[in-house]
Amino acid sequence: MPRRCVICNAYDKKSDKSFHCFPKNKDRKKLWLKVCGIDIHLPSYRVCEDHFSDEDLLPSGFLKSIAIPVNINSKQPELLESTNTGSSSNSSQSFKETDITELINLGFSREQVIQELKRFNGNKNQAMASLFAKILKF
Repeated sequence: MPRRCVICNAYDKKSDKSFHCFPKNKDRKKLWLKVCGIDIHLPSYRVCEDHFSDEDLLPSGFLKSIAIPVNINSKQPELLESTNTGSSSNSSQSFKETDITELINLGFSREQVIQELKRFNGNKNQAMASLFAKILKF
């Protein structure tokens, strides 16, 4: 049966992309589901290589065990300017203040939250998954 990416609906018969299964580890699978915005997992679900950073892909085409999908489009209404204070960089990026507050309320520092939001282009679910993955040492 042909595979489709659950994020962008790419179809494996029409591309040379690699498609990756969800992790077998329950905690990692939950992180992937959260990041992908999916409530339930089906064995046929795949994520194409477009949604992983180059750092997560091994030369063989397989994923590193710590890989988490990225490059997931998300709607970002009500954006506020947030800067990473304490950094020598003058860069600023727009994030929802409610997303920042929600992640801080989970026990992460503002600096950690902003760093991960920057890393994932403001995607709260990806930032949260990454923060929890660091705690759980995935």
